[in-house]
Amino acid sequence: MRFHFRTRAQAAPNHVADFEIVFEEGALCGLKLVGGSLWRSRSGEAGSDRLFVTLPARRLRGRFFDLLRSASRDRHIIRDFKTRVVAEYHAQQRDEDQARLRAEAS
Repeated sequence: MRFHFRTRAQAAPNHVADFEIVFEEGALCGLKLVGGSLWRSRSGEAGSDRLFVTLPARRLRGRFFDLLRSASRDRHIIRDFKTRVVAEYHAQQRDEDQARLRAEAS
């Protein structure tokens, strides 16, 4: 599985990126899950690196229900997944920064 992050030109100030998950193996190979977003904290801290992940949800009778849920009802699975999304985003940003520095140095 691979994460693809995309920024939007007309996004809210605290919106960092949208992401999709591309499945490369197994029964879901060739499919992607879309609709996730990364948001920066609105705490007012300058340069805050705290990121939050939102997942696709639907509104039903005034409540929102996440479309990605733990099959075992273990909330830690979703928390760990969101942690992985943030880690993947930071890793991709770091790789892009290193590639940019190498290009500038040549």
